[in-house]
Amino acid sequence: MDISSLHFASLPDLLRRHARAAPLRTALIEGARRWDYATLDRHVDHLAAALQCSGVGPGDTVAVEYRRGTETKRA
Repeated sequence: MDISSLHFASLPDLLRRHARAAPLRTALIEGARRWDYATLDRHVDHLAAALQCSGVGPGDTVAVEYRRGTETKRA
């Protein structure tokens, strides 16, 4: 298979597409808590905006440290 002609989407692009196609479908499960794709997409956008306000731009490398769980994903 020649992969040179395939288009590779970024993870945020894939998430956004899935959120638009199936916004209420479950994206994350942690114990009794469930996040749908629309909610996850909103939290990812919030994190991206916070990084931009801190001066992070496209192509910049950042390190993110957090405990596993849905609460920390919305930092």
